[in-house]
Amino acid sequence: MDVLIPLAALLGTLLVAGLALALLRRANRADGERAMQAVIDRVYAAAGDKLDDHLSSGSRQLELLAHSLRQQFEAIQAETQRSSDLRAAAVREQLAALSSEAAQAQVHREQSMEQQFSVMKGELHRVSELVADMQSERARQHGEVVATLEEAAKAQAALADTAQGLREALANPKARGNWGERTAEDVLRLAGFVEGVSYHRRRQLPCGTVPDFTFELPHGRCVHMDVKFPADNYLRSLEASTEEAADRFRMQFLRDVKSRIAELGDRSYIDRQSTVDYLLLFIPNESIYSFIHESDAGMVDHALGQRVVLCSPSTLFAVLAVVRQSVENFRLERTSDEILACLARFAEQWEKYSEHVDRLGKQLSTVARTYDQLAGTRRSLLCRELDRIDDLRARCHDDGPETPSGEAGLVVLDERLTG
Repeated sequence: MDVLIPLAALLGTLLVAGLALALLRRANRADGERAMQAVIDRVYAAAGDKLDDHLSSGSRQLELLAHSLRQQFEAIQAETQRSSDLRAAAVREQLAALSSEAAQAQVHREQSMEQQFSVMKGELHRVSELVADMQSERARQHGEVVATLEEAAKAQAALADTAQGLREALANPKARGNWGERTAEDVLRLAGFVEGVSYHRRRQLPCGTVPDFTFELPHGRCVHMDVKFPADNYLRSLEASTEEAADRFRMQFLRDVKSRIAELGDRSYIDRQSTVDYLLLFIPNESIYSFIHESDAGMVDHALGQRVVLCSPSTLFAVLAVVRQSVENFRLERTSDEILACLARFAEQWEKYSEHVDRLGKQLSTVARTYDQLAGTRRSLLCRELDRIDDLRARCHDDGPETPSGEAGLVVLDERLTG
């Protein structure tokens, strides 16, 4: 505005001079030209002096205005730089604190997880060893059972071949009793039973009776077996010359069997606290056992009613297999308790591991939210301030050093922070 005022005055002066000149030309063109020329020169001189003064004053005012704008821009730029530096320093401190805290938490979690993994590894190794031992033991037992069954089949074939020769030996009661004991011992040996470990011979009971064999069972119980079996009338029935005599001896043999069953029931072989509810009566010949079934199908039920189990060599082997399996199951049960204890400890360690993993997930979620806040809200605020700086720089048209704008400014800030 200060520059326009002298320019307007100069134009007004020139206009007045032009009008005066026109009037003078009309009045006295010849006489007034010289005077008018002098007036015009004075007006031009005066207007030039005023114009020079106003131009000089306007130039100084423009210089002062430019200097003031430059100072204001430099102050704004310095304030913005200080604000950016303070915010960058605060962000660096927060990132450093978060990084340190995360590193410490990570170290603590790694140590805790290593300890838990070590414990779990030890427990799993122990369980693996137990399972491997059980599998090897089961395979060994299976092989032993197969081998035992093969040997039993061979022994049964041998017994069938010698049955005729044994018929004569059974005529003597004492020899018959010894033969029954030897046959029972052969079956026990084939079944893998060891005297003094799996069974005992002729061990006297508290009541005074003496069973031929006593088999040990789990939980402190046992089962008794008697091998003395009446076979005289059976042999007579085979040697009888007539059908009537054979039937008579057969009926007498069946009565002898029932008498033997009743006799065993009266010998106090069964004790509810130390034995099972049944005892075994060994029949040392498969032919005699089959003859009893053919002659009296209810004899087995009658014996069971008296808590006596009739056993031939083959059925005794099956009974002994059940006895042995019960002992093995008892041992396996004790081993299973140990395995269950290991699994319980494993479950406890797994629960602790899951708790630490969940806690780690929550901490990582907190760090992620903090990072999102820094990369979102704070980044937008910084971009807004840098855009304002760009607007000021564009209005001032300053030739000073350029300030990065917008995203470029954030890139520079990120490089400073990471550097």
